[in-house]
Amino acid sequence: MDMQQFRSHKNSVMENMGISIISKMSVMEEIKEGRLHTVLVEGMSFKREFNIIYHKNKYVTEAMKEFWEGMRKE
Repeated sequence: MDMQQFRSHKNSVMENMGISIISKMSVMEEIKEGRLHTVLVEGMSFKREFNIIYHKNKYVTEAMKEFWEGMRKE
């Protein structure tokens, strides 16, 4: 989902047009301001995938390689 789609999705929920499953971190401001509320759904867990990206001409240090390897093990 790109940023524009994300904002549109979030705004639709704030306009009372439905509900959504979304990263809590991405709506913390709205939660603090009381514009959105969270509901704990027991018995459900969600897994997210992340990618590490870097410039194709970047020199890859040993520290970077160790970090990436550690992330893969998680």
